[in-house]
Amino acid sequence: MKIQMDGFWYEYEYKIARHLVDICMASEYPELYCNGYFLHSTKDPGHGKEFVITDTNDPEAKDILMRQMTIAKGGSVKAKLYK
Repeated sequence: MKIQMDGFWYEYEYKIARHLVDICMASEYPELYCNGYFLHSTKDPGHGKEFVITDTNDPEAKDILMRQMTIAKGGSVKAKLYK
């Protein structure tokens, strides 16, 4: 699925998010509204399913996505947690 927010597009999937790896939409209904994005943590309440961002043309979010992929593959890059 894809939404527009603040002049950028975001592709996302509703799936189980990975701890400190996946960047998620800050919304229960991304088609209606979105309050930005965040780095998923298992400390968050809920069942683990989130709207996980898979691609975007937002340069800041894209940078965070690339950094988090590096971390997921065993790298040690620090990423900004919240927008």
